[in-house]
Amino acid sequence: MKARLSLVLIVCLSILTANGQQTANKPSREQWFMDMGFGMFIHWSMDSQVGAVISHSMAGASEDYLQRFIYDLPKSFNPRKFYPEDWAILARLAGMKYVVFTAKHHSGFCMWETKTTDFNIMNTPFKRDILKEILEAFRKQGIAIGIYFSPEDFHFFHEKNIPIGRLQDPQHFPVNNKELMAYDKAQIRELLTSYGRIDLLFFRWPG
Repeated sequence: MKARLSLVLIVCLSILTANGQQTANKPSREQWFMDMGFGMFIHWSMDSQVGAVISHSMAGASEDYLQRFIYDLPKSFNPRKFYPEDWAILARLAGMKYVVFTAKHHSGFCMWETKTTDFNIMNTPFKRDILKEILEAFRKQGIAIGIYFSPEDFHFFHEKNIPIGRLQDPQHFPVNNKELMAYDKAQIRELLTSYGRIDLLFFRWPG
């Protein structure tokens, strides 16, 4: 069943799209977001195991490193002290009004049960939909729900023999890469139709 959507679309670092047009956020929704004031971003993925900044270690890395990142890290990702209910309660007690969780960062690893790629949380020892559990826990506490999504996808680039970098190649931009655009759209469709009402969608440039 399709979720009712009430989205604020945010492009980090710039309010311009690749075509130079401003984003089409409704002013009332932007005001709603600004009025909330205090919220939480959760940047977390399976590469937390290596103690590196999320995803960025893949850019410019050797093929050996990429192979270990893509094929070995998922085999050992098993966050046994994962208690999203506790996180949500603490957030509410602190006065937070919204949460934004990283469903997919630049690495391309999906923290939800997706049909678009095997590079996802269900193919780890954890084998549970982390995104679903986090959203349910925070929604129960009356906190607005947000999803962070990176249109860049280093795993996709690697599979397609596109050099991995931070927007250094025209093919890194979905607007120039029809296959990447279709892939991103399929994932966004899953996120916006499988997890109930989503209040906030954060696109990490490029939007």
